[in-house]
Amino acid sequence: MAVRIYTRTGDQGKTSLANGQRLAKSELRVEVIGDIDELNSSLGLILAYHPPEDFAKKLFTIQDQLFHFGAELALAMECQITDEMVRQLEQWMDDYSQQLPPLKQFILPNGSLLVSHCHFARSICRRAERHLVKLSTETTINPESLKYLNRLSDLLFIMVRIILQQQQQTETVWDKS
Repeated sequence: MAVRIYTRTGDQGKTSLANGQRLAKSELRVEVIGDIDELNSSLGLILAYHPPEDFAKKLFTIQDQLFHFGAELALAMECQITDEMVRQLEQWMDDYSQQLPPLKQFILPNGSLLVSHCHFARSICRRAERHLVKLSTETTINPESLKYLNRLSDLLFIMVRIILQQQQQTETVWDKS
């Protein structure tokens, strides 16, 4: 007999956290869990475009960490995101930033499909960060989680710039006139 994926337990607009707590699907914690899932899926889309191998390895690591992030939220405070994970993102950013010229203007979120998907993942990450900040006004959250999302969106932006450079594309700057 095949295992059914549906449980019917969410048919009334509620879902269960990993700790068994039932919440309305409209609750902010569930929204943040969904944001993290969407972010993780967007990284999978980036991987489908075969980014440079060093990026791919890092994105696989980040996808795994995002599952830990989701578990942290679903367990309602068993910390999974650590200072070490945040520092790892910072080290990657520092390494990549050395390869880039200083940014003097805002750049528009466009380019190849790979670049555009990186921009889209960055914007999903920023939304998740905003929702997590809002959740932090209602309940205690792991402060490393906020740092992690903030650094991850920055890393995705830096990856955009590196990919543009590797593809010998110019950054489209914002014409503020």
